[in-house]
Amino acid sequence: MLCFVSTAAHAYTMGSFLSQPWGEALRGQVVQRHYGQLLSAQPQTLFDTYIFADLERLSPAQLHQLGEVYQQLTAHGAVVLNDPRRACRRLELLQRLHATGINHFNAYALPARTVPVPRQFPVFIRQANDHNGPLTELLYNQDELEAEVAKLRALGELDAESIVVEFVDTANADGVYLKYGAFRIGTQIIPSRLIMGSHWVLKDTPADYPAAWIEVGLAYAQSETHFSEIQAIFDVANIEFGRLDYGCVEGRLQVFEINTNPTLIALNTVHDEARKWHVGTALAQALRAL
Repeated sequence: MLCFVSTAAHAYTMGSFLSQPWGEALRGQVVQRHYGQLLSAQPQTLFDTYIFADLERLSPAQLHQLGEVYQQLTAHGAVVLNDPRRACRRLELLQRLHATGINHFNAYALPARTVPVPRQFPVFIRQANDHNGPLTELLYNQDELEAEVAKLRALGELDAESIVVEFVDTANADGVYLKYGAFRIGTQIIPSRLIMGSHWVLKDTPADYPAAWIEVGLAYAQSETHFSEIQAIFDVANIEFGRLDYGCVEGRLQVFEINTNPTLIALNTVHDEARKWHVGTALAQALRAL
């Protein structure tokens, strides 16, 4: 039996997948719990395998407590994906990937009373551990950055999780931005989606998605593109379940984030049913293999 653990507010990711046709074979094999249940003092049923999702949404105190639960579960022979003591969150991951030469860009913490001085511009401001996108447009110099920080602080929109990220331009020769997404589930890498658009912020497929792009997205999902690089990045991050979102510059991967509780298959996107069936089936097989 596989136990998928997330925050209570974000249990819909796995719940939605299990309700879809490709998740049908997993019903009865996957149970869901939220961290309030797992971290309570009540006795817990012991499952064979656990996935600890949503780690970026947990507080340091919760991560510490969850680390103790991880040790207890593994000591009893359970397999647990995502060790909360070792898995990188966004800022640590981006800084580590820059230090190792994988990412061309860096990220900076935004302390309460100062403003970092990035080594390159443009930059943008965002929250480190949510998935809502940037808080700003691109900022092209230190004066613009400091003015935007002052404005956001006055509005109360910055906190201890706010960061400054250097921008990396992943547009192709036609000015189209591409954002790839690939899952890791245990030891398996599963390419899942390729989002394209004319703006540097890519959260979903645009409504005017050209038909030719559907074929490109399907080809990516059916390929083994970037497998060795993707595996290495997950290893650097110490993450065994999640989706890596990345772009490419001159053939080199540039990593934006690893989401440890991603939507597995989004149904409200463009009608590329062949890709959805291919990815949904592959994800279900990988989960069943756990």
